[in-house]
Amino acid sequence: MKTIFKFNSGDYDNEDWNDFGHEEIMSVLQAEIDKTHIKTAFLTIKNGGWKKQNGITPIFKLTAENLYNKICGSTDTSFKIMKEGHKLSFVRHTHDEPTGATISLHASKWYEREHKKIF
Repeated sequence: MKTIFKFNSGDYDNEDWNDFGHEEIMSVLQAEIDKTHIKTAFLTIKNGGWKKQNGITPIFKLTAENLYNKICGSTDTSFKIMKEGHKLSFVRHTHDEPTGATISLHASKWYEREHKKIF
């Protein structure tokens, strides 16, 4: 997998985040979303949280803002966007995930298949 972008929310104070950081990450995410042609999506996660659990999100409308909120939530986060072919993934590091959680983006049509793999 090729790393196409790295982001660390700790690199920005609140003013810089509002002026530069938010705009930069939304621009990168939207450009990658546009390449996928996916309109509704879900995420799978491996090694999430301090318990290193696997999981799946409900289906959601794919926008840069929605994707960012699902990946980062409201905590200090660093992540990198990885791409292999058309597959878009994220490796997220937080206080509870020091070794990293792997998050993969999927088109909503694959929800049942991925749900069965996890549960």
